Amino acid sequence: VQSASDDAQQSVLELDMDDPAKQLEMLKNSAMTDGTTISSQLSEEDFQKLDSLLVNSMGMGAKMIDSWKPFFVSSFLMTNFIEGTPASFEMSFVQMAQQQEKEILGLETVQEQMAAVDDMTYESQIKVLKEMLNEEDKMRESFKEMINFYKEEDIEGLYDYSASYIDNPEELQVMLIDRNENWISRIGKLAAEKSTFFGVGAGHLGGEKGVVKLLKEAGYEVEAVK
Repeated sequence: VQSASDDAQQSVLELDMDDPAKQLEMLKNSAMTDGTTISSQLSEEDFQKLDSLLVNSMGMGAKMIDSWKPFFVSSFLMTNFIEGTPASFEMSFVQMAQQQEKEILGLETVQEQMAAVDDMTYESQIKVLKEMLNEEDKMRESFKEMINFYKEEDIEGLYDYSASYIDNPEELQVMLIDRNENWISRIGKLAAEKSTFFGVGAGHLGGEKGVVKLLKEAGYEVEAVK
């Protein structure tokens, strides 16, 4: 990965992560807009659990993000279920590109990514959050299983396992498949302009409508790097 990044003239992630304006835009779109709050959707006991976990992992209480969409709140809890100290591959790619003074671009806009999240009902998002709060052993085992798939470079196994957690086929379509399909022409255009390092979440790679198969179907030669 380091070699591929070094050789490329530019880096492209899901979003343009080195643009402060994009990060501010994400923050602006993180809140629920209909007056709904996390505390109104959880029992008092669950909200206290959430508060304790957030203080331990983020150093802030639940009241500070009570109006945030449950999807984003859940993402803050992930480190509680992973052994060791997790690192962000995405931010590592940003740092590598910055050290090499290379441009960083995004495959999609903040609005496009937020639209995918907004297609998930708050009820569906809250369900995931409740599982994190009340089924800790299950969540730890789930993350361990996904990490094992990743380490074994089994992108099909990782996709199948991840997809099995999405109850609604429409959400799978919006969160993964539609975005994958939108990316292919953009990948082609960017790669034609300069040699490019692309970094996307591993869940996007596998499946019949994963990035790897879609690129092959579009006529690109795709090889695994060893």
